[in-house]
Amino acid sequence: MREKGFVFIFFIFCLLALSEIYASETEVLIEGSEKMLNFVGPWVDKFQQDNPGIAIRVSERKEKEGFVDLVSGNCDIVISRSGPKPGSQAKAGEINKTAVAAEGITFAVNPNNPVSKLTVSELRDILSGKIINWEEVGGSYGEITIYGPQVNSWVNNFIKESIFNPSGAEPKTGITYRAINLSSDAEIYQQVAGDPRAIGYYSGIYVPAGLKALSVANDASAEYIYPVKEKIPDNRYPFRRSFFFCTKSAKPPVRLFIDRVLSKDYQEMLYAYGFYPVKADDQSN
Repeated sequence: MREKGFVFIFFIFCLLALSEIYASETEVLIEGSEKMLNFVGPWVDKFQQDNPGIAIRVSERKEKEGFVDLVSGNCDIVISRSGPKPGSQAKAGEINKTAVAAEGITFAVNPNNPVSKLTVSELRDILSGKIINWEEVGGSYGEITIYGPQVNSWVNNFIKESIFNPSGAEPKTGITYRAINLSSDAEIYQQVAGDPRAIGYYSGIYVPAGLKALSVANDASAEYIYPVKEKIPDNRYPFRRSFFFCTKSAKPPVRLFIDRVLSKDYQEMLYAYGFYPVKADDQSN
């Protein structure tokens, strides 16, 4: 009787082990912030329609916590803007990064404003308050009004990183106290559309009626890039950055999902959610 009991327990143990192996080969666990999951959700829906035998489970989680889970084997993909952060327990070379989407910031003015392009240094001087009149950048005489998102938004953090302290050092200047911080992009659109002296900046590639997007160049000798859809050919647009799928394992369902995400059909879905498809040079970031 004891031997039969031992055989039964061993059988159950083997069954559980096999079920875990099967689940690991038919399930993909993804973690990321709410914003990042906005564009992943439609991919997951489409993928599961085409591949009903593979279950993809998505959880909202902070990046640092996600990398802890990735290293410990509790998730398969972490969506990140840069890769592992200090304290995430990830070792050098342990994590693979694949660029899967890009986001950008649009600078826009009222359509009656004759200014249609600016350099990064001109934008920095406008945002910092050094330039306060449109006449200083080729426009008509009039004091510049600045509309942007909340101070602690990712847009303002991105601007701080990209034009106020690109070297990583603490910036000596930042966005002027004169900038008007609004709670939604819709409010920014509305204010810029009604103010001929306004400049507004917001996330995404959407340029609603009543606004004119500005072309931006790294400097006056560089090409000015218009920040809308396929007109951004590569990373020459200064206010564009990538999202990455960070992985540790290369199990078949993970590879299959990433391959599908990089396909033309999946990439073109990004436009509807305010993101850009990735380009070849995104993979080197």
